[in-house]
Amino acid sequence: MLGSDNDVEVTSGGKTFISNFRGVTLTLNGVELFYKFIGKDHDSLIFEAPVCVNGKPCYLRFAFIFDETKFNNGHYEIIGLWDGIDSTTGMLDKGFQPLNPDDDVEAYIVEGGSAVTDDNTDETETVPKSGDGYKITEEPLKGKKYLYKFDLIDIYGEAIDDRQVNAIFKMTKSPEELKKKPLPDGEYAAEVVELW
Repeated sequence: MLGSDNDVEVTSGGKTFISNFRGVTLTLNGVELFYKFIGKDHDSLIFEAPVCVNGKPCYLRFAFIFDETKFNNGHYEIIGLWDGIDSTTGMLDKGFQPLNPDDDVEAYIVEGGSAVTDDNTDETETVPKSGDGYKITEEPLKGKKYLYKFDLIDIYGEAIDDRQVNAIFKMTKSPEELKKKPLPDGEYAAEVVELW
């Protein structure tokens, strides 16, 4: 699983949902993140991704800031590092620490959407440092086929199991094409080859 987002268009009447699948995923300095959409406010979408910073597991929080002057109506900004929920006390971390340019960062490669814990043994990939610091960017997906899943969420934040729709997408654009000319909202990088 690469991640989750809410980049879906709803048609008039609210009965048809269309994914805005542009064939990209989110990266930190070019390294793919396992990211999760966690909320929205009036001017941004909030995401988090499990990372290991200077040897300590935590979550990278970042936002897509709406800005009509930018390509695809916005840009990404890093909010900071969040420690999550303490496994001993159950208390939430109440603040964010900055992600500094000299921090050593590894992105977790998380299978099946499991949470990062102290005893999580999933693999990591080292995120390269840059003189410009760390940046969230959209990069083209490299595969040919992807499983795409729509989940309907109830008012309590739980997925409604019998309202899940799965689709197999076949890419119609290559990573090279997407890198050279990113698709704007409303143009698609794949076609549905199977639906259940």
